Amino acid sequence: MSAKKVLKLLIFTITSLVKTLQTTYSEDAARDGLKNCTKAVRTIKMLLKKATTVGEKQQLLSQLANVKSYRNQIKVSVRHGSGMTGEVLTSSRPSKRVKWDDSEIAFDSRIRTGVISNLKHKDPRQFLADCFILFKRRIANVLKKEESLKVNAILGGQFLLQKADRIIEETKYFNTRLQKYAVCVY
Repeated sequence: MSAKKVLKLLIFTITSLVKTLQTTYSEDAARDGLKNCTKAVRTIKMLLKKATTVGEKQQLLSQLANVKSYRNQIKVSVRHGSGMTGEVLTSSRPSKRVKWDDSEIAFDSRIRTGVISNLKHKDPRQFLADCFILFKRRIANVLKKEESLKVNAILGGQFLLQKADRIIEETKYFNTRLQKYAVCVY
């Protein structure tokens, strides 16, 4: 089986496991999910090395972001110790509701590529508010080292679409315009 077909199967399996963990917890499912995430990340990194076009690299980076987000969701659902609920998301700190992961850099001109994963939110507004706090802090830290910076953000989300008598789940992406930031020295 080709690496792309293996990757597609792994991502489908991971998605199914995440849905299962959201409704009923299973230690075996969580362990399998983490193993499949590791396999998928390795496969994507191998395919990134062989990718020749910009579109192919962007698609692989998008898949890598999804896998890392799923991995974070699985890690949050893992229960530790006897009598523990595994619900560590009751904190009022945004760091318990969203998580930043540095990602592979497929393009030479990029300083950093990162993914912000949703660990709790159902409402996009709350998610974006928590993302803004984390994103702002990361940008400020990079601007301490660099004089100027170009920032591009992509929002990816899973949407449910009802067609006739069935519900279809699709991932949609929304791009922003490239923004330039500079440090002003007086």
